[in-house]
Amino acid sequence: YKMSRFSRSGGNAIGLVSYLVDELKVHLFEVCSGLNTTSERGKAAIWDSLFSAFKENLERKEIIIPNMAAYLKKGNWFSRAPRGYDHFGPKVRNIKFHSPVQKIVINEEGKILREAWGWKMTGLYSDVQIAEKLLTRGFEIHHKRLSELWRNPFYCGIGINRLVDGPIKGKWEPMVTQSDFIKVQQILDK
Repeated sequence: YKMSRFSRSGGNAIGLVSYLVDELKVHLFEVCSGLNTTSERGKAAIWDSLFSAFKENLERKEIIIPNMAAYLKKGNWFSRAPRGYDHFGPKVRNIKFHSPVQKIVINEEGKILREAWGWKMTGLYSDVQIAEKLLTRGFEIHHKRLSELWRNPFYCGIGINRLVDGPIKGKWEPMVTQSDFIKVQQILDK
């Protein structure tokens, strides 16, 4: 559709395009603009767009990604909050959750999930049993999803993201304490 989707590696992408066109006789067509490699001018335009994509990617690395990391280090969260939380903010999709500042709060489902954490912490219930208990409360979740939920440190107020080194203390209300989260991890490891 667009050459920036083909590659953002600059010289390597230009080399690949040259190889495809010159050696394998495979031509590229950019659907959105009509640019193509069937002429020398078209090939140069494709190279130019690939180099522009490389520069754009470089700018992201130098400016945008450090700003995103700083935002996360302040205890904020990117992407959707996990089940049991409502995520309010300026860039959420659902209009009812729009807010000038980010806030992540435990919702009604989360209050029921908090009880499930307590059940898991006792060590007396399997995930299948907990899923059945939750279903009687009107909360449907597959037992395998519960297994993923128990492993997610978000629930104890810790954010993990590849943009930052190590865990970050989040600004949201934890559903369980860190010590309770660790207890559940120990139960899971048995």
